[in-house]
Amino acid sequence: MQGLKTVSSPDVTQDPEYELSERQKLIGMRAVLVTPLLREGHPIGYIAFYKLVPGTFSNERVELIETFADQAVIAIENARLFEELKSRTNELQQALEYQTATSEVLSVISRSPTELEPVLNAIVRTATTLCLADDGAIFLKEGNYLKVRAHYGPMAMDVDGAPIGRGCVAGRCVLDKAPVHVLDLPRERDEFPLGSQMALRLNQRTSLGIPLLRDGQAIGCMFQRRSEVQPFTEEQIAVLETFADQAVIAIANTRLFEQAQARNRDLTALGEVGRAVSSTLD
Repeated sequence: MQGLKTVSSPDVTQDPEYELSERQKLIGMRAVLVTPLLREGHPIGYIAFYKLVPGTFSNERVELIETFADQAVIAIENARLFEELKSRTNELQQALEYQTATSEVLSVISRSPTELEPVLNAIVRTATTLCLADDGAIFLKEGNYLKVRAHYGPMAMDVDGAPIGRGCVAGRCVLDKAPVHVLDLPRERDEFPLGSQMALRLNQRTSLGIPLLRDGQAIGCMFQRRSEVQPFTEEQIAVLETFADQAVIAIANTRLFEQAQARNRDLTALGEVGRAVSSTLD
């Protein structure tokens, strides 16, 4: 349809401006009336009416059809605005949930400067819940092995860790220092031989590993898994990367606190030695 106004033809078979489709020819279309759907002066679609016999549409019917076209535009605009509002509401809700969860994790970190386990448990629980995963775990590097240090969710974790290697998601994540996202792990026997065996045994499908990076080195992995094939979104991966950073901060804080405590013990012991020496000299 050309133009921004209603056009009609009493017999399209005799009108050179119309080229009928095979379907229109099959049903025997003759008279046609086309009304544009205009929003702010711009066409967003049209309404077309056809007759199987030649003839014109009365002015009353043209006006009625144009009124319906205006109502259709209003309905379309209302639906669009509703979807925008719904999307914005969902974004705000997600942002609020994320801020609340982050606040709770930071609170746990501040309350447990000497205890790493409750902090990692809080981080993996919050991250798993926010990203709608079925299960999550945090592995920390110990030599050439990744040891489970936190776990949340109903899926079984029947090993205490995994070797650092390319045969499993967590191991490759640490080696590559980058996220590893596998849509259906049991089917990736050639790419992840160890991981696919474990996934098949534990009813694990979509799997994601996020490295815990400190000073450019991977010290562990945040591992997320689902019992069905459902990839993680880019937003969910970004959230998990943020929580992985929080885990690294918590680990660093705990080690710094332990080092400070060790220095205090050394200074205390040195002070006692000094007092003993001073007493002996006296």
